[in-house]
Amino acid sequence: MPTTFKIQGGFKVQGGISTTYGSPLLTSWINTLLTNGLPLPSDTVLFALETLMTQLVNTGLRSKIKRLNLFCGGDWISSLFPIITDSGTTWDYNGNHGSTVSDLANGPFQAADWSITTGFNAAANASYVVSGTVSGNTNTNTLKIIDTSFAGNDSNINNYSVHLATYISGINTGSPLTTVADIGTSGAFDLQAGASGNASSNNTIRSNIYTQNSQDTAAYTYSNSFTPQGFYVASRTSTTSNTIYKNGSVPSATNNPNTQTALTAPPTNSTSFILFGRAGSTNAGAGAPSKTLLNVTDRTCSMYSIGIGLTNTDVATYNTLIRTFNTAIGRTNY
Repeated sequence: MPTTFKIQGGFKVQGGISTTYGSPLLTSWINTLLTNGLPLPSDTVLFALETLMTQLVNTGLRSKIKRLNLFCGGDWISSLFPIITDSGTTWDYNGNHGSTVSDLANGPFQAADWSITTGFNAAANASYVVSGTVSGNTNTNTLKIIDTSFAGNDSNINNYSVHLATYISGINTGSPLTTVADIGTSGAFDLQAGASGNASSNNTIRSNIYTQNSQDTAAYTYSNSFTPQGFYVASRTSTTSNTIYKNGSVPSATNNPNTQTALTAPPTNSTSFILFGRAGSTNAGAGAPSKTLLNVTDRTCSMYSIGIGLTNTDVATYNTLIRTFNTAIGRTNY
């Protein structure tokens, strides 16, 4: 006899059979969306989330992920609500908009910029290119960025152990951008899934944790046939190990992994990480209207996570779980 999962006086039903969602993470996320009057995604997405959340717990990855957004709500606003929020606010900021749920609709990302199959599309950022790169601030409300609200000095990652992850699901093929970062904060603390934009050759994937110098940076340069799409993880697990991954594996190079020992100290400011670029100003927390934006990208992104460092085994497992989730909800794996 199947049991039921009760949601605010109703029941979630699949094919006429009442179903239990066993993951507390999923239960909490569902209730948060409903409490804020936001739509749930389809049953297909909910069951895929149930599987993913359960497997993250079973594999031990859950304890290492402190913030995770899969951009898979019932619409674009609900997709700004991460399913794991150990650090940061309940929802991501849409640019500098997010003081309330209703305020999210006033930010640079709008409904046309999101889909369940690709996530958020920041292609319009290419319109603001200046000499191959983009800079600005959140006051302009034009650059399409998501403020994760996760501070660079968060205690979870302020001990030489940190990971940044994102899935690049699409590119702007005509992009003029040549200096980009996909997620980061001040001090060149970022993940670059192709530092030279969408160039197919002589392009470098780079993990700058905690700054961009020979001691901190893990990097691999593709001499040809580079494609930005895929699952990227930048991970530092100690003072002597920093690695950049693509699709679960380590492109081996002299400085990937980077095992030098003269590591720069972790950051001490409260500037939050942003997606689709990196924050440049210091002590500019979630939604700060004057936050400087640097190295902005114009790609499409279907998820991100921030947390403590992941091992080679962790990243391979994480990649498998994300790929399985993508397939289940109709997203393309690259």
